[in-house]
Amino acid sequence: MPDSFRRVLKAASKQHLKGPVQELFPHLLRHACATHNYESGMPLWDVQALLGHTWASTTVGYLATASLKPVGAGTVRVGCQDRPVFA
Repeated sequence: MPDSFRRVLKAASKQHLKGPVQELFPHLLRHACATHNYESGMPLWDVQALLGHTWASTTVGYLATASLKPVGAGTVRVGCQDRPVFA
């Protein structure tokens, strides 16, 4: 990950974050995206594939803060963008 991206995240953190998270890191964004995808209804196996994990247990570790009952409202979050679910 380029240092310039990390510097931008650090500057944005200082300027905008006031809650329990004090600083942003690229890996934190990866965790957040996985959690939001799962909570939006994306199946665990799809989150696993999106993250490139071989083992589902690794993906479950990413979702430690996720809601126990994910809600799918007709869309899934793919790459942090809502897309319709097609049967």
